[in-house]
Amino acid sequence: MARYFHACILGIATFGTLLLGSCAVSEGSFIYGTLELQNASELLPNTVIEVTLADVSLADAPMRVIAKKRINPVQALPIHFSLEYDPKLIIPRHSYAVSARIQSIDGKLLWINDVRYSVLDAKNQNMADQKENTVKMVLKKVN
Repeated sequence: MARYFHACILGIATFGTLLLGSCAVSEGSFIYGTLELQNASELLPNTVIEVTLADVSLADAPMRVIAKKRINPVQALPIHFSLEYDPKLIIPRHSYAVSARIQSIDGKLLWINDVRYSVLDAKNQNMADQKENTVKMVLKKVN
């Protein structure tokens, strides 16, 4: 009987721990920004915007995506975004950048950034914690 009692208590304790662990939510951090289109006053309807935060530290390796967000539909220009990421995935002394692309619903690339927008480096380490500090990105039309 005592063995059965201990097994039940252990089972309940394990279940409780799993239940509480699944309820714990990792508090994320945010990158805020705006997207502008070079030489454009409006965006075509039925477009999809994708904003990505990536570790771009290694020049000879693919970038490691930290966070990605799709925005659709877009109401007006400039486009404001907030990109949530897990701060546990940020490695000190690594380089991080945000990128954006706009494509049609059928997947045709229309706009993309052609310069690097660095974030989370030593000089702007706390950037993601302050909404006033935003990344202003300019996207160029793909020919």
